[in-house]
Amino acid sequence: MTENRAEKLTGTEQRLGIAPCLHPQREFVGSDHDALFQRCLMCNSVLVSQSGRLWVFPPAPQKATP
Repeated sequence: MTENRAEKLTGTEQRLGIAPCLHPQREFVGSDHDALFQRCLMCNSVLVSQSGRLWVFPPAPQKATP
């Protein structure tokens, strides 16, 4: 089981997740109330920002084909 880590970024924004993603190239995916959903164009992580926090969800590992 992997552990979530939080790192201080700027102000009250925090990054929570397994793998960091600091790439500036992001695609807007959608929003819900005050949550904003984006996808990183470099590493395919999904980023969710809400209430001054940023959650980073790395892509699922690809299964090797035999």
